[in-house]
Amino acid sequence: MARGGRSYGGECGSAGGARFRDDYSDYRLFDDELGAQPMNQLFSLFYNNSLAFSANVPSSSAGGESGGASPFLTKPNDAKNKKEHRMWSAFMQLLPFCPGKIPSSISCLGHMLIFGKMAPTSLTARFKQTVTPASLRAYLAEFISTFFYVFAVVGSAMASRKLLPDAAADPSSLVIVAIANTFALSSAVYIAANASGGHVNPAVTFGMAVGGRINVPTALFYWISQMLASVMACIFLKVTTVGQLVPTYTIAEEMTGFGASLLEGVMTFGLVYTVYAAGDPRRTSLSAIGPLAVGLTAGANVLAAGPFSGGSMNPACAFGSAVVAGGLKNQAVYWVGPLIGAAVAGLLYDNVVFPAQAPDSVREEVSEGFSV
Repeated sequence: MARGGRSYGGECGSAGGARFRDDYSDYRLFDDELGAQPMNQLFSLFYNNSLAFSANVPSSSAGGESGGASPFLTKPNDAKNKKEHRMWSAFMQLLPFCPGKIPSSISCLGHMLIFGKMAPTSLTARFKQTVTPASLRAYLAEFISTFFYVFAVVGSAMASRKLLPDAAADPSSLVIVAIANTFALSSAVYIAANASGGHVNPAVTFGMAVGGRINVPTALFYWISQMLASVMACIFLKVTTVGQLVPTYTIAEEMTGFGASLLEGVMTFGLVYTVYAAGDPRRTSLSAIGPLAVGLTAGANVLAAGPFSGGSMNPACAFGSAVVAGGLKNQAVYWVGPLIGAAVAGLLYDNVVFPAQAPDSVREEVSEGFSV
């Protein structure tokens, strides 16, 4: 065996078995590439260039056997610090079994439970990486775009109340708010897209984190920027429009909290799914109209659910108006539903509908099939 390595796993030295060298640089974990992508996304929440699931297996392994087509969990040899390498080594010593042909999603569960102990150290490093000039620009972009979005949406609701005698029962009030949502969100996403991705919404940020597009510390700073911007926008509206009350999101009398939360979750799923599609670099033809597609989705959802739950889809907008108005009633509706819907969208888009490893030709055929 090269470099004095040793093989673990007993009879599991063949395809699907656990096998790695003294430097623990290779570990056979998956028997299919489909299992590699989700785990890459999950580990990317806490780790940066320290772990990677890959199907690029060398032609020969450390044990001299054919690597075949089974993917490996790889660990770069140039570990940044000895502590990280020692923890990695200890983790490998805890895996004397092999997944064999067990589905990747199941076989990784035990690995994740053990491996989670390493998260705090790398999470600290992640926080350090979130305070960089580029990151600060992204947080500022999220603050500015969210501020103007909330200003336009809440401001339009205040304007409709002032102009219409009974805005709550007037359909034109709903149209005003829906149009404001469409234009404001499209513009907000557009102006922040190159700096921060144009989330403008904690639910979108959560969906991106679940999907592996951003890591957890960055998502937390995005949330802080968005929430602060929403509160500041509502305070500005309250101060400048003397005598006007800041409206809050409420659910209809005939609606239950569960029903309203479910409605918000479905709408947010559609919104976040559209955000994923609009920002997909593999859909270059949609890049120019991406922000408009996101805004149109939000506007349509407001028209559909405005009379029932308010059509928030944005926990920051609901939170900011509630804080300034002095009441946090039904806030769980505007957090639980949207976050669950966003998480489902983040998991489905890259892992099921448009997996990252799908050939471009297949993706093009699917796109052409729906073209008019």
